[in-house]
Formats: sequence, C-alpha cells, structure tokens
Amino acid sequence: MVLSDNCEDLVINKNNFDHIFIAGSIWSNGVDYAALHKSLNGGASWTHKKLSTSKNSYAYAVAIHPSNDNIVYAGGSVADKPTVFKSTNGGSSWSKTTLIGGYYPVYALAVDPNTPSRIYAGTWQGIFWSANSGSSWTRRGGFGAVCLKINPNNPSIIYAGGIDGVYVSTDYGNTWNEFNDGLTIKDVQWLDIDKSHKILYAATAGGGVYKRTL
Repeated sequence: MVLSDNCEDLVINKNNFDHIFIAGSIWSNGVDYAALHKSLNGGASWTHKKLSTSKNSYAYAVAIHPSNDNIVYAGGSVADKPTVFKSTNGGSSWSKTTLIGGYYPVYALAVDPNTPSRIYAGTWQGIFWSANSGSSWTRRGGFGAVCLKINPNNPSIIYAGGIDGVYVSTDYGNTWNEFNDGLTIKDVQWLDIDKSHKILYAATAGGGVYKRTL
C-alpha cells in the first residue's frame, strides 16, 4: 500500500519488524496537520492519527520506546514552536511538550535503549535533553542538529549531525565536541551506526556518504 500523505521519518520496531511508524502529516480540507502513520502488518495497511488539531503543526521525527512501542514520540512544531508529542497507547491519543527556549522545529529524536526515560531532541537551535520521558526538556548543545544517533555499544555516547558536521557527546549529552576529522562536506543530513563493525556513517547534502571507525 502506498501512503498518500506526507512522510518525513520512519522507524521500525527492532523486536517486531511488522510494526512501522512514520512521522509526517495529513492533508485535510486544504491544510496539513502533524500526523503519525502506523502499520502493524509490515506496511500492508496503515492507520493515520493527527498529533495536533492546530493547522500550523508539523511532524519531522519519530522514535519509540525500545521495549514497548505503545510509547511513541514524534518531533515537530506547533505554531512555530519546537514540540515533542508523546503517546502511551500506540498513537491513539497524544500529549505535547514545548521545548522552552527554542524556536525551530524538532527534526530528530533518539531514545536511550538502556534508560528509556532519557530522550534527545535535535533542532537547528541546539540539542535538547529530557530525563523524564519527555515531560520537561533542557537545552544541552548550542549547534544545529537534524539527525541523532546513540551508540548501541555505549549509550553514553551520542552523535549529532547538521550543517556544521558531526558532534559527539561522551557523557549522555551534557557536553559536546566536534567530530569532523576527514569530513570535507559538513552538511550532514543522516547518521547511522554499524554496531558489529563499529562504524559511523554520515550522509551529506550533495557530498556523498562518509564513514568513520569508532
């Protein structure tokens, strides 16, 4: 089945590959609304749920709890304010939290696999961090980030990518340093990690894909 609505980010439950979650939007009466698209049968059929009734709402990122995908997070904006949406019932209903001190949408989310109450959100204004499952947020990094990746071998290490390249934190997001050695194109749009071979991949805008051994 092909989705007719807008799709921005996708996550598959690693414990059940049939469960797929997509952040995007629903087009209704000439207006886009932030939405979650969800399939429980490997994409054969989909349900669609608005995250907000605001006409000025968008969703760009999605993340799930590592052991309970009824707990879903989506990142975006409402009324031009950075917002993280949360559902505890698989997307049937949603609450939202505004990231205080920010004004760009949330473009990336990451949930700590060992401590799921610890969540990271990436925006053009910086990295935000929550220690209470998204109830409140604190700004931790002052650089723009559109992608985030937690090291699966050591969750204290987080990588963030954006227009200034890659940054790394080795203390759960409290402090950050550049991680750009060998990266000649710094407009990083996507990050991924090969857990077995301990390699970080960075996809750039117009500059190809780079890799670095961790």
